[in-house]
Amino acid sequence: MQDKFEEVFGANVGVPATNATRWNSVLHQVKGILRKGMTELNGVSREADHSELVFSQKEWEQLTELDVVLTPFKEYTDILQGDEVSTFVSICEGTLPFKKLVLLSL
Repeated sequence: MQDKFEEVFGANVGVPATNATRWNSVLHQVKGILRKGMTELNGVSREADHSELVFSQKEWEQLTELDVVLTPFKEYTDILQGDEVSTFVSICEGTLPFKKLVLLSL
């Protein structure tokens, strides 16, 4: 399957691996999958006889929604991983826009 993947997307171009020590690793993985495109990834999976890896339209939409939900948190989690800012202040500043968004959607 790796040969077919590299044929379609190029050598040394993969999807980032999940990393338990990096807060945004799942988001990077989701973005990596979305950048490849559903049609292309499904084609590679089918040609490599791995139909269990084929995305349904619903699964692809869920990945897209996950990207939309997690992306705004990336900036704040990057800040919180650092040592140069007050964590409490950053959390307060970072959550206010999300609180307003949630309240507006009710």
